[in-house]
Amino acid sequence: MGGILAARLEDGVRLSGLLCLLIVVLAPGEAAARWKNGPTLQLRVEGRFDSNLLEGGSDGSSLVQPGLGWKFASPTTTIDALYLFELVSYAHAGPGRGGVNQRALGGQHFELSRRTSLDLQQTFERAYDPTALSRAGVVRAPGTSTYGRADFDLAHRLAPTWSGGLRLSEEVAQLDAPSTIDGAVHAPAAWLSHAWSRRDSSRLQYRLQYFQSFGASDASSNEISASYRRTLTKSTIFEVEAGPAFYTAGGRTRALPWGRLSIDRVWPRFNLGLTLERSLFGSTGFEGALWGEGATGVLNWRIAEPLRATLALGVYRNGTAPDAPAFVQGFGGAAVLEYALGGDLVAQAAWRRVAQSGLLAGAPLAVDLSRNVFAVGVAWHLDGGRL
Repeated sequence: MGGILAARLEDGVRLSGLLCLLIVVLAPGEAAARWKNGPTLQLRVEGRFDSNLLEGGSDGSSLVQPGLGWKFASPTTTIDALYLFELVSYAHAGPGRGGVNQRALGGQHFELSRRTSLDLQQTFERAYDPTALSRAGVVRAPGTSTYGRADFDLAHRLAPTWSGGLRLSEEVAQLDAPSTIDGAVHAPAAWLSHAWSRRDSSRLQYRLQYFQSFGASDASSNEISASYRRTLTKSTIFEVEAGPAFYTAGGRTRALPWGRLSIDRVWPRFNLGLTLERSLFGSTGFEGALWGEGATGVLNWRIAEPLRATLALGVYRNGTAPDAPAFVQGFGGAAVLEYALGGDLVAQAAWRRVAQSGLLAGAPLAVDLSRNVFAVGVAWHLDGGRL
């Protein structure tokens, strides 16, 4: 089964690469002459104190993460690709401690016309430690995990105040752990929006989520939502989205509420974002889908010209869809202090925390992933788009 999933992910990467190549090759001569490209180079080195419960508890550790990519850019198109290799080691090495995580990231933006745009995003990760995956909660069991996601977003302005579009998200997860289920999520969507004024807009959306489980029963969710967006002031944006999700599993359909509320505020030196959300998601090692509720807050603070800080906090709880009681809840957080040393080099001090509580005994994949990391290091990043 792992070979099938890997093949699907490789096919997606090849298709994206072929699309990018065709656009570059077939571009008109005048447009092609305006193409610029250059390498994207990255290196991050950290010394850590890490209390990873899955790897034997507290110990000193180190992280070395080199990255290599390339960026193409023209007035109407941007094509990005980046590969990251992450080596984690511990001071007191032992069986099963430390390992390698690999990540491949891609992104493409195309202005097809003055009214139409196309955005593509791809993520592929293979992590020996499930807490290292970029999407928290994908895996709740020890073991190497493979996760991929591809997003397609086509938007078209129908009239001065009307826009519409199509979206498609594909996810796939393969979990090398006992009692887990490999799976995929196929999620096409269509939306229509209207701008009522310079400050007010609304949107209607329909989304189908098909939760495919390899070796178990599949499930689906038909979701309808309406959203409203209001620019309260020049620096404050409020948005709310809500609707029913009709979840079908085992031949039975149940209606569930889902939605999101967010507030974004910008000050001269601060950016603050707050989000409340309830949703259904899959590819987590479980059959069918999970329901999830969460609240997150992110604060960016430009303390001085070379000194910046970021603080993020979030709480969550999850249960088996449609309405089983929550089997896990917890919180996560991060605080990063960054000082620009010049020449694309920055010094960083960071704290990262994942904590689980209320883990029910006997719950599926009931493994505590709590982790506390204190890190000091340097990071260097050269963006190919600047060349």
